[in-house]
Amino acid sequence: MTGWQLFLTLAGMTQPIISLRDRAEFYHRQLSQAMRRYLNSRGIPDTFIERYTLGWNGKAITIPIEDRDGIVVFLKLVKSPFDGSRAPKFQTPEGASVELFPWKTIQRQPGRIVIAANELDCLVLEARGILAVCSTAGPRSFQAEWAKYFEGIEHVYVCFDRSRSGVRAAEKVATLIPGTTIVRLPEAVGQDGGVTDYFVRLGNTRWDFELGLVQAASSAVAAETPPPITRSLKRAERLNADVPIARVVRGYTTLSRKNDQLVGRCPFHEERTASLHVYPQTNTFHCFGCGAGGDVITFVEKAENLTFGQAIEALENIRYADDFPNLAA
Repeated sequence: MTGWQLFLTLAGMTQPIISLRDRAEFYHRQLSQAMRRYLNSRGIPDTFIERYTLGWNGKAITIPIEDRDGIVVFLKLVKSPFDGSRAPKFQTPEGASVELFPWKTIQRQPGRIVIAANELDCLVLEARGILAVCSTAGPRSFQAEWAKYFEGIEHVYVCFDRSRSGVRAAEKVATLIPGTTIVRLPEAVGQDGGVTDYFVRLGNTRWDFELGLVQAASSAVAAETPPPITRSLKRAERLNADVPIARVVRGYTTLSRKNDQLVGRCPFHEERTASLHVYPQTNTFHCFGCGAGGDVITFVEKAENLTFGQAIEALENIRYADDFPNLAA
């Protein structure tokens, strides 16, 4: 028995842990409430802590990194908030492969994706309904061979920090993937500030970021028509704040409560078991069967095959207070 297996046996495990996935799940169970609160304060809700099996190895936060086949190939380490040393914030085991995180996001071939600087930024964006991926070895390590996986995605954005190295890394990615739009974060995030600072420290919303994507994609068009764009985003923000997603989803499938979530059969694909999860706390949904996910507007877009603007109008035309009384629970 190895030293690691002996430690886990003494810790109460009936079977020695062999695979990295086993180890990731063990660390996940060791994640304290204090560390959960820290991750929550950094814009990552409990639902995403569970979804990505974030853990604690006694010294650092652990993030399981999978390869294209869904096999955990290493554990990325994130520096503890209580660690006052000069150690880097992110650490990758020596000799680990460079992966795209999370592979399952890019494999879904969404209509839009953001290439972020690191794994935590990806989770912060996804928690706000914006799909994102990153290179596990940092922004400058984006691999040219990955470009082919983005070919079927209509809108690709890259959003790194404002540092000189971040700008150069974003420009490199843009040369590898034709049509990529570089998103510049505002000066208020600071020289080294990134996506997490944009949302958490500055208090910006998803719709602020959406507007930034629109402006980055076409500054000329955005300059000519800011009022309609701004109004649409504000309407969307108001709907996501006022309309509990469970009210809408229940019009398409039966939901039952499971702890702090609601579960049911996904209306977007054929299935026998309930793989659709609705999260009232974040007003979002995710299907672990087909990979669909997002906010209430995204759900209506997909359920009714509508555009973003049409989904907003459809939601605004429904009298939720009269049609769905006391349905938020």
